[in-house]
Amino acid sequence: FNGASAQVINNSTDNTFYNLTLNKSAAANTVTMNNALTVSNTLTLTTGGLLLNGNQLNITRNATGAMAAAANGYLVSESEASAVVWNTRAVTGTFTFPFRNAAGGTAI
Repeated sequence: FNGASAQVINNSTDNTFYNLTLNKSAAANTVTMNNALTVSNTLTLTTGGLLLNGNQLNITRNATGAMAAAANGYLVSESEASAVVWNTRAVTGTFTFPFRNAAGGTAI
């Protein structure tokens, strides 16, 4: 997903991606999930935000690099109904969940 305009992931039957990359033209630009979403290999948040919008984001690859975020890429959970499920199993290392309170804001 790229460009300046807001985008929506709106498929109600199968929202499974092998790789998913957000590389919007600015950190304030976003992609909104309208249903649950699964990424089976790598979620890359280069620039822009992925708004969970009360939905569940599933990361199914159990590796520290399965979710990668640059300084301007981030997740936003707008409600308590939003969830990120990442099955880390017995893998060691640092797993980073790049939640931010605003575009370019401090990770929380």
